[in-house]
Amino acid sequence: MTAKGNFFDINAKLRKEAERKARQKAANSSDEQMELSAEESRRLLHELQIHQIELGDAKRGTAPHPDGAAGLPVPLF
Repeated sequence: MTAKGNFFDINAKLRKEAERKARQKAANSSDEQMELSAEESRRLLHELQIHQIELGDAKRGTAPHPDGAAGLPVPLF
């Protein structure tokens, strides 16, 4: 198996496990706990968008380096 294929297999497994945990958490939460205000929804959406950008940058190897040098490859593991 290639390193790229292995990377995608690992990501798929991590995604499935995260989805399973999210479903389990939702099943254990009451409807009252799931209600969010409009402001909280906007804040969470913003956080998700930022996280998606960070992950995309990390996958492309363009995330800022910890010492401040931007655009350098960042190890994913």
